[in-house]
Amino acid sequence: MTGWRRFRILSGGKGITTMTMYRRLLDLFRPTGHRLYIVGGHVRDRLLGIPPGDMDLSTDAVPDVVRRLLEETGFSVLDMGVEFGTLTARDRDTGEMIEITTLRTGERYHPGSRHPKVTFGRDLEDDLRRRDFTVNAMALDEEGRLVDPLGGMKDLNARILRTPGEPGVSFREDPLRILRGFRFMASLGFTLEEETFRAAGEHAPGLAFVAGERKQKEMNLLLSAPGERLPAALEAMLEAGVLLELLPELSGLASLRGGLHQPDPWEHTLAVMSRVPPDPLLRWAALFHDAGKGSATAAGSDREPHFQGHEKTGAGLAESAAESMRFSRAWRRSLVFLVMNHMRPALYRSGWSDGAVRRMAASAGENLERLLALAEGNIRSKAPATVPEGLMLLEELRKRLEGLERRKRLLARGTGRALQEALGLSGGRLSEAVARLEDGILEGNLPPEPGLEECIRFLESSGE
Repeated sequence: MTGWRRFRILSGGKGITTMTMYRRLLDLFRPTGHRLYIVGGHVRDRLLGIPPGDMDLSTDAVPDVVRRLLEETGFSVLDMGVEFGTLTARDRDTGEMIEITTLRTGERYHPGSRHPKVTFGRDLEDDLRRRDFTVNAMALDEEGRLVDPLGGMKDLNARILRTPGEPGVSFREDPLRILRGFRFMASLGFTLEEETFRAAGEHAPGLAFVAGERKQKEMNLLLSAPGERLPAALEAMLEAGVLLELLPELSGLASLRGGLHQPDPWEHTLAVMSRVPPDPLLRWAALFHDAGKGSATAAGSDREPHFQGHEKTGAGLAESAAESMRFSRAWRRSLVFLVMNHMRPALYRSGWSDGAVRRMAASAGENLERLLALAEGNIRSKAPATVPEGLMLLEELRKRLEGLERRKRLLARGTGRALQEALGLSGGRLSEAVARLEDGILEGNLPPEPGLEECIRFLESSGE
């Protein structure tokens, strides 16, 4: 089967709806003489037989013409990305959206700019030649025929990532393509062709000219890849010299790789990352949880390496990386907390009081599940003999947390806000005060749901 017939059979669910919207857009563009193509990753994924991502379209119409055509026929238009020639068509009835990008002949970073300047064109093959990799340089025309001038299908079958032209030129034009290559290694299980791999390392310094938000987006996608593929991609990034150009904060950890310290902290880091869920923030925390070991190494009396204080050092390194990658404030705080406290659940013992368990939960807040998942990944990546006991204690901790969650409320609703207003407490000091009050109730020194004055007297008498 060929053409649209084959493509529709591969579609399912949302894909059929997307195809319907595409046909509506075709009917809109055809009378004007402008062309419209399905391009990029959507085509690649369909050919691989895997669920495709969002459908992206390319056209020979310039953005102003695209906008006019869409608005005149009832589509909403979002112009985030218009500087790159991209507009988003939104169906006002269904809310469905498809990006439409004007064909390009090139894009390049200029001194002082962290975003590329694009040059528009009218020829599909010219546009495909300036794409990142041949497997993404294929298109479907209006009749559903595959357009593959650069051997993308051949590389797809070989599971190889190759740039359409000379890789050094491609990576100079847009250094972000380097990160995309390793992202596709992780998500698709492909390998970088030898010359492309070598050029990625040579041109990695160019990543300094790419906006942090764009680098973070690519890394978040990479870190969301299946756990079994992620270590190989990160190892390849390190081998090529890309990882430390992007995240110099990991240089101390990388310096321990293959050394005398066993288990190898870098190999351990990769193992932890493969064992935690594919939540990008959690994977960032796994990447940095031992980053401080490179500068916190000391030999003990047993001649084995010790890493006292590596949590604090690693948290500082994680914060530095978060700033350079332009994390949101909330993500930055969460990352620093997770790295700083990654060993805390592993310290749990059955003798902990309910108050101690509650304090841990209170300090973690919305990061509690991530903290426990990080701890589990860490435990599972330790020496096999230590894993069963570690998992048993972690499961006990989980059950105690669940039990405490189900118990009757300890403090009256609004107590935290009242303490904040009465005593001027906020942030960590407020959380600590609440935890101390809950401890007092659990230990019988306060009644359940004490009044504000009773809470204040208790905090003052206990040293608050």
